[in-house]
Amino acid sequence: EHEHLAQSPVAIRPGPAGVKPPGCYRRRSHDEQPRGHSGGEGEARHRSQGEGEQHGRPDLLGGSQAPTHQAGRTDAFRTIGSTQAVRQIVCVVDCHLEGQGHHQRCGGSPPDHTGPCGHRRPNQNRDYGGRKGPRSRPEDPPSHPRSLPVGPVPGGRLVVSRVRAVNLLAGESSPYLRQHADNPVHWYPWGEAARAAAAERDVPLLLSVGYSACHWCHVMAHESFENPEIAAQMNAGFVNVKVDREERPDVDSIYMDAVTTLTGRGGWPMTVFCHPDGRPFHGGTYWPNRPRGGMPSFPQVLSAVREAWDQRRNDLEGLGDHLTATMARHGDLRPADGPPPANTLATAVAHLVAQHDDEWGGFGGAPKFPQAMSLEALLRHVARSPEAEPIRVLTTTLDAMAAGGMHDHLGGGFARYSVDPYWLVPHFEKMLYDNALLARVYLHGWRVLGHRRWLQVATAAIDYVLRDLRHPDGGFFSAE
Repeated sequence: EHEHLAQSPVAIRPGPAGVKPPGCYRRRSHDEQPRGHSGGEGEARHRSQGEGEQHGRPDLLGGSQAPTHQAGRTDAFRTIGSTQAVRQIVCVVDCHLEGQGHHQRCGGSPPDHTGPCGHRRPNQNRDYGGRKGPRSRPEDPPSHPRSLPVGPVPGGRLVVSRVRAVNLLAGESSPYLRQHADNPVHWYPWGEAARAAAAERDVPLLLSVGYSACHWCHVMAHESFENPEIAAQMNAGFVNVKVDREERPDVDSIYMDAVTTLTGRGGWPMTVFCHPDGRPFHGGTYWPNRPRGGMPSFPQVLSAVREAWDQRRNDLEGLGDHLTATMARHGDLRPADGPPPANTLATAVAHLVAQHDDEWGGFGGAPKFPQAMSLEALLRHVARSPEAEPIRVLTTTLDAMAAGGMHDHLGGGFARYSVDPYWLVPHFEKMLYDNALLARVYLHGWRVLGHRRWLQVATAAIDYVLRDLRHPDGGFFSAE
């Protein structure tokens, strides 16, 4: 696959050898080479839309709306018969765009707003990483002023002007997707409508996959998806599809195979360029808005992909077929006829001991993940056969993780991984499943080897989950 990539018609390559993109990294198995990065939720900020090419933009006020191709402010003129319906529509629009001031004027009070629209703002309690409102930056252009007159006008017609549109993610159930609803990018959710639009326009699909606790998804959203110029380039050249990997792990898994085949690394945010039928032909993870650290900028990648699409379409067809065939072989593995041989666990233990970082613990280099399932395998082996080398690996790794900065010494629990090989600097995501697995590893470590300090770590992780990740209505939050 890598030899085939060298002849890819898309003239964008990863950075120089040894230079890794910033951000989170995809957890990898021990037989894989180090891969790319992952990353946090794209926090939505109110930004005026209308720059660049909009295709099939949903009409907030009902009825059909022709695509607009003009730059700058877009004025929508609508004819509406019922004054009460107008009040409700304008109220709903204000709920999305204005917030607290609208609640005061409308007669409702946050967070349970029940004004004339009868509408509760879905994003009233959105968490912006500890802040209670969208981030504002000095370089952000001010939003266009809005004028939403309500009431009859001569002839029973009402003119509503300067209404900022949201894209097709506004009605999605995923909070991560809704956070991108007021991006200037005209996002589609995953589905047949996006593929049909790409086929009709004869443009590639741009698939962007992320999740709510992914820091570098935040970064790419702020740098690129909220940038009107970059959004205009995306809208003009592609049909853009946003996917929440926690909502659609099946879609994420399929296209992650394609990206790792192309680049040798994978993670989030994941960006994949596809034919209208979904066959991938180019992809990567995080790209900055400007060239940086050996990486091309995202606008450069967009331009290179469009150039290849316009001038070397046949080459892209071949690459798409090749990748699809490779992915099909991965999914075609069949289980063996009988159980694994008796020495399977012992063989795995020997591999883990060989891959162990004897100085700092863990397996492999930076970024370093806590390999909970590998540690469980070692513990099961030691419980049967208390050999010195597996015990040394367990003790070194469990003590190093608990002593490092990846472990929250005040609040309990663990961050997702360490950005260095020393377990010192955490990547600041705390995932429910990581803490569930690590609490069990430390608990089992205490039971098998008897170190009470590991029981303390397990107890603190469980207390953290019950205190900070438990939902008041039952169940647990997936991350923070």
